[in-house]
Amino acid sequence: VLFRSRLRYNIMVSHKIAVLAFIGVAASSMDLSKYRTDKVKNELDMSKADGFWYEVMYADIAQVGASCQTMNNTFDSASGNLQQKFKTYYIDSILPFSQTYTYKPDGSGDVGLYSKYLNGAQALLTLPTVIVDVTDGSDGKYKLLVEYTVKSVLGLAHVSELRFSARTPEVSDDTLQQMLDVCKALNIDGNMINRLKKIDHSACKEDGALVV
Repeated sequence: VLFRSRLRYNIMVSHKIAVLAFIGVAASSMDLSKYRTDKVKNELDMSKADGFWYEVMYADIAQVGASCQTMNNTFDSASGNLQQKFKTYYIDSILPFSQTYTYKPDGSGDVGLYSKYLNGAQALLTLPTVIVDVTDGSDGKYKLLVEYTVKSVLGLAHVSELRFSARTPEVSDDTLQQMLDVCKALNIDGNMINRLKKIDHSACKEDGALVV
């Protein structure tokens, strides 16, 4: 049983990487600057995104079959880069999987626009990503964050990722609705919004993931 589970896991991980690679190689970026709230445009401070996060809602083809998604962010003030260690589980929350991404300012000069790439595979996979909105917490850090990734694949508009993150594993339905309302107000693709999936962290493990 364990062998079959690991085989399914290896196939799933290979599929995830293949999907991301296809998006990265066959795609061109589009203007994401319009998908930012005034708060992001005027006062974004990514040092406030440092630390541990839970992904609480997502629409992302590369996360099919994933559960218990978490992130640990490290911001480098000298470069403006944010490093994100992303961890999740596959196969009924049994097998851990993690990857490390870097969010690098895209060079446009617009606040909140990044080129996101998988560490060790920057040439293969670079995803244009925008910080859509942030919400301040009582501790001086952000407590909520919305990010959006879009690529144009083979000449067609294709949304790669829409992710809602929070400092706590659970957030209220009212809070999620407020985050959804922000996306709608900014005219983020309605089909992508409708595909958002809420993550249940109630049965998630806290041990380490296998780094690949």
